[in-house]
Amino acid sequence: QGGFNAIGYSQGNLVIRGYVERFNDPPVFNFVSIHGPMLGVAGFPQCDMKASICKTIDHSLGILAYTSAVQNNLAQANYFRDPMRINQFLKGDLFLADVNNDRAGKENWLYKE
Repeated sequence: QGGFNAIGYSQGNLVIRGYVERFNDPPVFNFVSIHGPMLGVAGFPQCDMKASICKTIDHSLGILAYTSAVQNNLAQANYFRDPMRINQFLKGDLFLADVNNDRAGKENWLYKE
């Protein structure tokens, strides 16, 4: 009563984790995470990076992912973490950088409790 148990799979893990860390009311008693991208994803999945089209798409995703238009309209962009563009990630990401406390000086200490 007054809370629930949660099981997250894949992207659902991030939704539940965001709920727990930002709101948690009613509280999550137990959280089971299965195969979740907790630190984000990088690159264009299942695309052969030897192919020029895949390289072009991957490069474009990296450039566009942290723009406000993409962050505000494409949920997957909120957990895209390009290791070659960490500064852009920290500046433009609306979700993952926040819940992971990645921004120095802007940590939410409630997430650590």
